Amino acid sequence: MFNKKFLSVSTLAIALLLFSMVAAGPAMARGGGGGGGHKGGGGTTTSAKLAVTPNQVPLGATSVTISGSGFGANQGVVINTAMFPQPWITTDGSGSFSIVYSPSGTFWAAGPATVQALNASTMAVLATASYTVCSSNPC
Repeated sequence: MFNKKFLSVSTLAIALLLFSMVAAGPAMARGGGGGGGHKGGGGTTTSAKLAVTPNQVPLGATSVTISGSGFGANQGVVINTAMFPQPWITTDGSGSFSIVYSPSGTFWAAGPATVQALNASTMAVLATASYTVCSSNPC
């Protein structure tokens, strides 16, 4: 039973990763993958930043906080975690957000991991943050 559940979660994770790469590929080819930001009024470009707290996540943890700043005001952003769910959020008037992210289940695979903030309209990568899932709990 464990093997079937593990295989289905693994298959789901791989499928999501492939979807993310296919969806982001064309946007990155258009120049959206440089960690740049949003073109606001007057054509200025802002630099978006993304963070995961804690940065060292204990194996089996059920949530982290994902926060961002430097996005466009009231901008639609998709948080790509390579896990389900994939939150769609709207930044506040100053281009910031903070959410408590709870994947379906737990953080079950130890090692380095990445979170991306994508433009909800174009799926261009706006910002990336790295974190580590520790092989023990606590880290």
